[in-house]
Amino acid sequence: MFKKSLVVGALATALIGSIGTANAHLSPCPNQNIGFNGLAYTRYIVNPDNNFASVFTQKHNGINITWHLKGVVKPCLYNGRKAYSAYYEGI
Repeated sequence: MFKKSLVVGALATALIGSIGTANAHLSPCPNQNIGFNGLAYTRYIVNPDNNFASVFTQKHNGINITWHLKGVVKPCLYNGRKAYSAYYEGI
C-alpha cells in the first residue's frame, strides 16, 4: 500500500510540474486598452478559452464601436494562467 502511495504521489508531482513548465515559455498577454492608429480603433482581447467572436459591438466613451477580428489568436499568460489573445480593429 505504501509503495502504491509513493507511485501515485510521484505521478501527481510529475503532472503538476509539467503544467507549470508548459506555461513557462508563454509571454504575458498584451494589454487590453483601446487605442487609435489614425484609421481605426485597436485593441487586444484576452480570453481563457480559444473562442473569439469575429464581430461584436461595444460602447466606448459614448460611441458604439464595431470590432472585427483581425489578428491571429496566440497563447499567452494572464495572471499566471494560460489564456489566448486576439487582435481587433474597430470603426
